[in-house]
Amino acid sequence: MRPLEAPEQFFELFPDEERLREPITQPNLLYWLLPIVALAIITIGWIADWRHRNPDGVRLAKLRQNRAIRKALDGLDAAKKSPEPVATTQRIFERYLMERHGFWSMAPVPSELERELGNAGLPSHRVEVAMQLLRQCDAARFGTTQQEEAEMIDNVRKFIISGEAAA
Repeated sequence: MRPLEAPEQFFELFPDEERLREPITQPNLLYWLLPIVALAIITIGWIADWRHRNPDGVRLAKLRQNRAIRKALDGLDAAKKSPEPVATTQRIFERYLMERHGFWSMAPVPSELERELGNAGLPSHRVEVAMQLLRQCDAARFGTTQQEEAEMIDNVRKFIISGEAAA
């Protein structure tokens, strides 16, 4: 093999050795913290501005809850005249629980409702009573019990009213 023929500068490893001997400067900690702090300040400022512009957030939440109660009680009155009063009562009760406690589901399953009610801060004895009422509605709908329809509607009404009186 023959040696390569080329000018000497092509065989140098680092043609600009002076530049390589300069110290490498690392970014200061301030450069890393500045964007994070700026983002936090912007976020806090935006939330404060939103709350200043919308002071009625708590009032609107209370109105939503009151509307859920009113709709449920009005629906229970109408359920007595429906062709399937127990099924209508169960549907109204499930919708009330979801709207009142602020969670949504397309097809609420009792175990899902129980978990969400517990997460919403409802006392455990209230969750138990609500689940018992839903089981009674299922049993009355599918014929395993002969509980009076009017009694079922009254039990749901009492649950709603007693919960709101305690709140």
